[in-house]
Amino acid sequence: MILRCLSRPAAAALLLSCSSPDGGETGAICGNHVLDPGEACDGEGDGCDATCHLTGEAAWTATRSASMVIDVAVGGDGTIVVYGAPDRHDPAVGYWLRALDAGGEQQWEVAVDVDDFNGASPHLEIGDDGGIFVQGSTLRRYGPEGELAWQVTPTNVVYADVAVAEGAVYVSGAAPVDNAGSADKLRVERRDPATGAIVWQTLVGDGSGALLLTDTTVTRDSVITVGHLLAQKSEQSGAVRFSVDAATGAPGPVVRDRDEYWHSIGALPSGDLVLVGYAAAGPFVRRLGVDGETRWTYFFDFTGTSADGPGDLAIGPDGSVVVLTEGDLEDGASEAGVRSFSSDGQLDWSTVFPSSDADGQALTIAAAFGPGFLAVVGDDVTPAGSVTWVRKLGPT
Repeated sequence: MILRCLSRPAAAALLLSCSSPDGGETGAICGNHVLDPGEACDGEGDGCDATCHLTGEAAWTATRSASMVIDVAVGGDGTIVVYGAPDRHDPAVGYWLRALDAGGEQQWEVAVDVDDFNGASPHLEIGDDGGIFVQGSTLRRYGPEGELAWQVTPTNVVYADVAVAEGAVYVSGAAPVDNAGSADKLRVERRDPATGAIVWQTLVGDGSGALLLTDTTVTRDSVITVGHLLAQKSEQSGAVRFSVDAATGAPGPVVRDRDEYWHSIGALPSGDLVLVGYAAAGPFVRRLGVDGETRWTYFFDFTGTSADGPGDLAIGPDGSVVVLTEGDLEDGASEAGVRSFSSDGQLDWSTVFPSSDADGQALTIAAAFGPGFLAVVGDDVTPAGSVTWVRKLGPT
């Protein structure tokens, strides 16, 4: 059930009661400085409004020089963990993990031993128990102080993403079916978060072409992976969405669309999916019901190709849909920032992050919700080098 806080017209009351879409009371009280279920925030400051929704105002910004950011995740205690790479101006810096508290103070930083991603796309997640999972060509678990707990290196698969949910770790990747590398199947693994041992693994797809996998999310009962199929028969190429039962690994339906490109997917509290991609009409964010039918679609005012426009996606506890943006707009301006939508597809607010240099380029890379705030990470690429930034959007 998606929750939104609705104001009660009581003249003397400054507190707001949270209601569900069907009108039932949730018991959450907005304005009591307690983060209740269904609230994105509940605190003082410009970053949280009177209905306990974020406004896009940044409480603080933290930076790290000579680096480029890869991903961000937030633990249940509000710890923000950032995964980064060396700046191309100074590759000797190496890959790193950095933890900040909710006030922006660094808690620790450790080096990540990465020699070669071997085609893997790196990602970061934090589990319910505080375990930090770093995925590249190898999957690693780090403890809450940055200590390495275990690592596993798979065979015959190129990892694409990692997702955590309800005491399980899911890893998706492309498993080649021939030596030429021209055809793959999706491989999904469920691993024990404590040991890294495989609980189950399954192969999905018909192996009719190469897979470019872009994102994985977990709903209440399924692991969903999206990507693009480069089929040996060109008429079969296009966007593809796979579904696997989260408990058993049993393959579910495969959805294809020849005319679109999908690169981000997330799950709403209701079980509906949110899809970010590119179509002939332009880049979009779309909500899909549990029946697969489109609930709404928002088209962004970006020009260019699928590389322009919306990027990473984050879903808030209040059902808000946050999409990172980057590219050239139809009015000739450029944008690198965040747009936040309500669960019914209305644009609530947007924020733009400019570069610090007139000749620089601002990049928004990833975002993740924490308890009462949104963490956004990106790069400020200037002629002097790249600076990684972390912004906390929410009350101070």
